Amino acid sequence: MGASWLEVDSLIRETEKLFEFPHAEALPSVTQAREVVAETAMVVSLAGISDDSEAEVEAQLLLAHARVAVLEAQTAVRRAAEAVAVSRAGRARALQLMSEARALRARDRSRTVLSAPRAEAPLAAPITALMRIPTRAS
Repeated sequence: MGASWLEVDSLIRETEKLFEFPHAEALPSVTQAREVVAETAMVVSLAGISDDSEAEVEAQLLLAHARVAVLEAQTAVRRAAEAVAVSRAGRARALQLMSEARALRARDRSRTVLSAPRAEAPLAAPITALMRIPTRAS
């Protein structure tokens, strides 16, 4: 089981690397890989102590399952990192376009203000004050 423990140790290190990715906890395959690797580590350790052939078979099965889980988690992290990169590039492009649009609009407004003839102030309607006329009470 010494070789198995070396493999478990390698899987533990790979799992720790996965959690270096920001928000790795949000990826179900990463948390599942962590759980499977932890369980595998315990089963391999116990199988190494017990010298039970059934425990060793179970440990080997769990090791295979753990390898698959770590590979799936690595794929999920890689895809998430790619999605973040694409999103950031799209955001940068959108911010650039919005900035250029604002600059064009500001330039258009300044041109309109300079070239448009000044409109005269509209004539205001005459203001009439209303007042209550006191009446004599009889």
